[in-house]
Amino acid sequence: RVALARALIRPSDLLLLDEPTNHLDVETIEWLERYLETRTGGLLMVTHDRYFLERICNVIVEIDQNQLFRYEGNYETYLRKREERYERMRKREQKRQQMAEQAREWLQRTPQARTSKAQAKVDQAEELINSSYEPDERGDVELDTVESRLGDKTVFMENVTKRWGNETYVEDFSYRFSRDERLGIIGPNGVGKSTLIDLIVGRAEPDVGEIERGETVVFGYYDQQSADLDPDQRVHDYVTDISNRIETEEGELNATDMLDKFLFDRDRQWDSIEKLSGGERRRLYLLGVLMRSPNFLLLDEPTNDLDIDTLNVLEDYLEDFEGAVIVVSHDRHFLDRTVDHMLVFEEKGEIEEFPGTYTPWMERRQQRREAERQRTDDSPDQETSGADSDEAGDDSGETLSYTEQQELDELESRIEAIESRLDEIDEEMAEQAEDHEAVLELDEEKRQLEEELMEKMERWEALVARA
Repeated sequence: RVALARALIRPSDLLLLDEPTNHLDVETIEWLERYLETRTGGLLMVTHDRYFLERICNVIVEIDQNQLFRYEGNYETYLRKREERYERMRKREQKRQQMAEQAREWLQRTPQARTSKAQAKVDQAEELINSSYEPDERGDVELDTVESRLGDKTVFMENVTKRWGNETYVEDFSYRFSRDERLGIIGPNGVGKSTLIDLIVGRAEPDVGEIERGETVVFGYYDQQSADLDPDQRVHDYVTDISNRIETEEGELNATDMLDKFLFDRDRQWDSIEKLSGGERRRLYLLGVLMRSPNFLLLDEPTNDLDIDTLNVLEDYLEDFEGAVIVVSHDRHFLDRTVDHMLVFEEKGEIEEFPGTYTPWMERRQQRREAERQRTDDSPDQETSGADSDEAGDDSGETLSYTEQQELDELESRIEAIESRLDEIDEEMAEQAEDHEAVLELDEEKRQLEEELMEKMERWEALVARA
């Protein structure tokens, strides 16, 4: 959040954000989304947050097989146009295969062509045979593993309390997880979401209360650290150390097959883990979790550093997973697709259960905020008297009184002055960026003016609506 604030505080013509939603909680992500929607100037963003791509971006550039492809529109438009490009590539590949078959027949019919025919024609035929226009449709990969059987008894938590130091993170919490649990956990950073997961799997013990775990429970815990990855170990060896065989709906697959399905090509499988990118390491760690054939999955911020193709694979896998799934996440799209109810951490120790996914929860929260705002707006305005209406000569209340018209004129002048001063502050902050105290003073003035501007604008809109 500090790094993000540092990028946003300085006025700029082009703002560059590299995975800005990683490690941000839902509240901060929503604030950032609202900010970017109204921000002027250019924005270049690397992100896997599909709601961001849908709501913020009007151009998407995809890197595919070392080429750049530009799509005008948001994420939904991108998906449609990419599929159209893939269809053109498929048709081109069908034509190439037909021509390649003809080229093979020509080469077989005339072996002497290698010496008697023009070498250029031979090279052209061989290039046609060896080339491919097949699209890289990695998002269509299907991953199906056979989970260990989960009995009736899973995990029961009774009146659990957990403290770290003087802080209480879980207080008097009881919950019985079902065999087909699909639970999302959301809340601000640092309120105890990961602590609850650690309690479930036994990495932490409760200070008060009891936790019972069924004998058939096989945990698969995808945490935020990927701590068991040895940078000197080869990718293929990491998987085989866990298991060289895994049973799937397609039959038994070996480590190489599973790595293929998790988007590691054959050359990459023999690299050391040290050479992998952050996203590739997280993808490998996720595969290691699934290779253990768990029946009770706990995913703590699984979308951080994973690309969209991998997220699609994971979401499809969880849709058919026959076992319990607990997800701690700030990825709103991921929550909507993978869970059916949520635990909401409001503050440390305060946990509310919500019978739905992220979008219904957000809509309910917005409705509550709107109702609260409406109650505030409906408070009687003591400054407006009945005499004002008489001065206007209209009992209907649909026109402005003389006093209100004066107020409207003054509001317009003040709003114009505030907006002008805000522009000046942006310029001064850019000029004095190295003067920490000056920037703080300007920022405080800017904050106060923006609050005043919002109040003035709300009052101005109310008066204009009646004028």
